[in-house]
Amino acid sequence: MDKQIAARLEELESSMAGLRRSAKRWKLACAALGLGAVGAIALAAGELPGRVLDVVTTERLRVVDAEGNVLVQIGHDSDGGTFFLNNAEGNSIFEVYGDRQRNGVLMLSESQGGKRVTLAAAAESGKLNINNADELSTVMLSANETGGGYMAVRNSAGMLQVEQTADAEGGLFRVYNNSGAEVVEAFADESLRGLVAVNGSRSGERGTIINCDADGGSVSTFNTDGIRSAWVYSTQEGRGEIATFNQDGAQRTMIGSDADGGQIFIANAHDMSVLGQFVDPNGRGVLAVRDDSGDNRVTFHVDDDGGAFYLTNAKNATVLEGYSSPEGDGLFIISDVNAATRLELVGSQDAGNIRYWHPGSGDSPARIEAADE
Repeated sequence: MDKQIAARLEELESSMAGLRRSAKRWKLACAALGLGAVGAIALAAGELPGRVLDVVTTERLRVVDAEGNVLVQIGHDSDGGTFFLNNAEGNSIFEVYGDRQRNGVLMLSESQGGKRVTLAAAAESGKLNINNADELSTVMLSANETGGGYMAVRNSAGMLQVEQTADAEGGLFRVYNNSGAEVVEAFADESLRGLVAVNGSRSGERGTIINCDADGGSVSTFNTDGIRSAWVYSTQEGRGEIATFNQDGAQRTMIGSDADGGQIFIANAHDMSVLGQFVDPNGRGVLAVRDDSGDNRVTFHVDDDGGAFYLTNAKNATVLEGYSSPEGDGLFIISDVNAATRLELVGSQDAGNIRYWHPGSGDSPARIEAADE
């Protein structure tokens, strides 16, 4: 509860106690004077029960019960007018007055006088507080600094747990844990698109962000140091993509697609793609193993005749290859450092053969060995 309101309540409760004592003294005085004094007052005032007054001017008005207990008091103080309503037990349950800044305050209390609802006004906004049994504010409604609406929900100890408000972009929603750290936030971003942030640790570091951009939705996860570790998003072409990152935020894997089909790439510590799996323009699978510079060294793929693989050296010369011939026979070729064929193994339905090439020889093999029929 606001300190000024609390101080004001304490002062008013003291005043009410004094009024109750004054009422009792007035009752005793009336009893001592006797019926004669009461009759004289009645004659002076006329027939009170039927009398109607247009205007009553007084500094203070009290309504008491048959026992002289004050039930209603209308008065004033240095801040303005006051109105108090007591229950039959003498506890104040309804209060209206002006605070130190001359703003209006309305207070509702339970049967024992415990404050439960406060409605107040200020230059910047109105404010509504709802208290629990310990008189701690658990719900508060007001306006924020930009003039938008604001709601705060607190736990039984008065600690902030949920906030709802509005800013220039739209609505905003926050959830806090019992350590006071923000763990969930949902709002409209600068592009007026929705964003949800989930923080994964007790101290409130970033955990997961769900949002969208011009291409579509995205989900980002972060490690305990607040560095992004995974990202799921849509590309400009409208295709899905998943990227994972190391502890420093450097990308290491990518799962996605292109015009030909799906693809997977794995990068090394130098951000070079060293393993790739994708679909070629003919709709066939390709697996490429690359060196630390990103050059293909082993490739597996499929052509019109069947499966094939190629191995290249550091000079990008193909030195080992295997594939199927147009007839469907297996073919295995070993080449020298300059990609010149030196050994060829061919299998056929009739007989396999081995062909050798000597250095400096032309297109024809130096020797052919064929299997006996």
